[in-house]
Parts: sequence; C-alpha cells; structure tokens
Amino acid sequence: MGVDRTLAAAPLAMLIAISAMHGRHEVSRAWCEHTASLGFDKVIVAPTLGDHELSTMCLDHGIAVAAMPNEPLSEKFNTALWFAMEWEPSTRIMILPSDDFVSREWVEAARNSTEDYIIPHTCAILDAYSQACYKIAKLSLNPGGTMRFGAGRVVSRKVVEACEGQLWPSELNKGLDSASHARISRAGFTVKVVETEGIPITDLKTEENLWPFRTWEHSGRPCTADEALHMVSPEVRARIDAMKR
Repeated sequence: MGVDRTLAAAPLAMLIAISAMHGRHEVSRAWCEHTASLGFDKVIVAPTLGDHELSTMCLDHGIAVAAMPNEPLSEKFNTALWFAMEWEPSTRIMILPSDDFVSREWVEAARNSTEDYIIPHTCAILDAYSQACYKIAKLSLNPGGTMRFGAGRVVSRKVVEACEGQLWPSELNKGLDSASHARISRAGFTVKVVETEGIPITDLKTEENLWPFRTWEHSGRPCTADEALHMVSPEVRARIDAMKR
C-alpha cells in the first residue's frame, strides 16, 4: 500500500457519493443533512424498500433514491453504483456508508486526486451514546489482506469498468469492504493512502451497527468527540448530541 502525501493538480472530476440506508432514522437524518452540504455533484442512496421515511428524508435533502430490499446489502451498494455510472465519463465515486461523516477536506482531496483508488489515512470511531471515541492511526490492511475500514474510499470510473460494473459480490451482507477491496485488487489496482488535515471521516456507532463500537475499542488512541465531529455543522452536532444516554 502506497502513501500519497501530495495531490497533483488535475481537472475537477465529477464526484458522486453512494450509500445504503436501513433504519437508524436519527443517524440517517444527521447524515443526509451533513452529506448534502459537502458539494458532491450527486449523492445516491439505496434505502430499504418500503421505508418511506428514509426515502423522503433523502429526497428532502436533494439526494437521489434507489430503494432496494435490505438484503443482500451488497446489492444495495451495487444498485447505487449502477446509477452513479450513468453520469459523466469523468466520474469518481466515493463509497460512503450512511453512518460515516466525512470532512470537506476529504471531499476536495477525492475530487482532486489523480489516483484510481484512494482511502483516507485515518478515521474516528465514535459511540453515539457515550461519545467515547478512538482514532485509528492508520488505515492499513489486516494480515491476509482484509480491509480494516473501507468507508470513504474513492474509485475512478476506470476501476468500476475493470470490475465489470460490480464492486461487490452478490448475496453479501457482511465483509463488504474486504470483498470489494479484493475484487479491485484482482483487477490490478493498488489502494493509495491520502493524508488530509484533521480527521477525514468519523463512523458513528449505535446498537444497530453490523460492527458495534465495542468491536473497535482500544483499536487506536482515545480522542474527543469535538475532534471526531469537527466537520459537522452546529445543527448536525446537536442531532448527534441528542443521541447521548
């Protein structure tokens, strides 16, 4: 895995964020409000089919909706990806799960990078209830090549086309980051770690997460909620603070 500390000047590419949503309405509302403010050219979400509150929430924030059954989860992401690929040929796509709050600095880094496959250099894991927080110092691959944390990754159209338009295997509900990373690697692409100022992405954990906060405890150094949520507006911060117990 290389480390790219400089971002070469390049024509701005169209940057689209894709995501999937299920339940967690308070988290989803905060995510929609924050993500819609970041200047993506398009945000496309696959909410769970039949959850009209989630679909309405997205549409109210100018976010495109492609409702799908919740399982398999991989098909929700592949569907959002398919819609993203319908846009401009210069498209770059950020994989942004609906509990991950990304910084404006990372959005700009993603838009300006000339690499085909990049990932932020660090992230924070924040418990929504206690606001305990850990900063993972480096997003390296686990032994055996599995991806430790894949939110915020950005791929070029070239990567998607090399993977035949499908970054995730069908019928998958867990291990999506590692599975898509393996698929991209087999297509001949190496992930580059890009550094930005501050924490570029924060994963907000609740009881409904596939990988709850306790999975990540002591994975890095403790940090404060203020550090982890520096990228959100006072209004979004108030929504997150309201989840405390």
